[in-house]
This record gives sequence, C-alpha cells and structure tokens, in this order.
Amino acid sequence: MPRARRAAVPFGDRVGTRVRAQPAAVLSGTDECPQFRGTVHRWSVPFAVAMSVWLVARARGADVKAGMAVYGICIVTMLTVSGVYHLPRLSSALRTALRRADHSTILLAIAGSYTGVIVAGMSGTTRLVLLVGTWAVAAVCIGLRLFWFDCPAYVLGLVYVGAGWSVLLNPGAYLRALDGAEIAMLVSGGMLYLIGALTLGLRWPDPWPRTFGYHEVFHTFVVLAALCHWGGLFLLVTR
Repeated sequence: MPRARRAAVPFGDRVGTRVRAQPAAVLSGTDECPQFRGTVHRWSVPFAVAMSVWLVARARGADVKAGMAVYGICIVTMLTVSGVYHLPRLSSALRTALRRADHSTILLAIAGSYTGVIVAGMSGTTRLVLLVGTWAVAAVCIGLRLFWFDCPAYVLGLVYVGAGWSVLLNPGAYLRALDGAEIAMLVSGGMLYLIGALTLGLRWPDPWPRTFGYHEVFHTFVVLAALCHWGGLFLLVTR
C-alpha cells in the first residue's frame, strides 16, 4: 500500500518553526496557498503612508512630529515587508531572509507604536527612560528573531508578549498621559492584535481556504489593530 503523501504547509503559515526543515517548494511559494495571501497588507501600504503623513502634519512641535514619523515608518515597514514576503514565486534564499524580517518588523511596529504614545504624551525624564526601555526591549526581541529564529515556542511567546507589554515598564505614566478615549483606542488595537495572533496560532477561522484563509483573517486583524492605534495617536496629537 503506497504511503500517503504529507501535505506541505503554504509559506508564511508556520510561526517560529524551522525554515530549513520546510520543502524548497514551500519556501519558493510554488505550493498552493490562498489567492489573497499578503494582499491585505500590500493594499494597506499606500493608506498607511498617507495616514502617517497626515499624522505628522497634524502633530505640533518638532519632537512630536519626529515621534509620529517613527511610528509611521515602523508601521509602513511592517506592512511592506509582509506584503513582499507573501508574494509567490520568490527564491528560497530571498524568502528565508524575508521571513526573518517579517517576524522582526512586527516587533518594530510595536516599538514604533509605543514611541508615538511616549513622545506625544510624555516629557522630561519619563519620556527618555520609557523610550530607552521600549527600544531596548525591542532590540533584544528583534535580535532573537534574527539570530535565533528556531527558538523554542515558549521563548517565542515571551518575545512577543514582552514587547507588547512594555507598558508595564511604567503603567502609571501611560494612565496619566492618556485620556479615556485614547486608552480605549489603544487597548482596542492591542486586543485586535491578540485576536489576530490567536487566529494565526489556531488556524481558525479559515473561511475560504483557496482565496481568503485564516492567514488573511490574521492580516485583517493586524490592519484593524494598526488603524485603532493610529486613531489613538490622532486623538492624542490633536487634543
């Protein structure tokens, strides 16, 4: 009796697994995957650029404008790298490099979002300490994703949870800097990121596997989360 052939997992679906253990066809994007893989992020890039420019334009003061620019660059970088990484027919070497960059720019976007809040809402020593702390955490986490990509799942979890919960460096400072509406927008964004991560981990819901599967649902949650964070920052800089 012939052995059943093991189905290959389409590229971009395994988080924190060994890239070199995947078939070359998977890494080159030749395996079947949903038609809209990466499309949500690619379509979001021009909107993210325009909204970031608008945010910078509405900010008051060179320091706040710089903080909004950092935020915008980090978000646009995350969406762009993800969109390119999920293109089909890339070489195995390029896809491997982009895979590391894709996972790292998620952490870049987290740090950029914190930067926007810190610069726009805080001042003095508190601002400086939280900026240094936030980017130190991000640097460590990005280093782990770049140089220890095959780390155990629990380490991977700690990386993203640690970066996402940088607010615990000084929660009181954030509560003092933000009003109710701003907190609601930022927390909503965080919850949407979490739901998206759970969708990716569970691979559910998977509504239309051939066109718009669970990975596309995950990307949609990422875009909605980024939109909530943009809204929170917009409220903050135009207060």
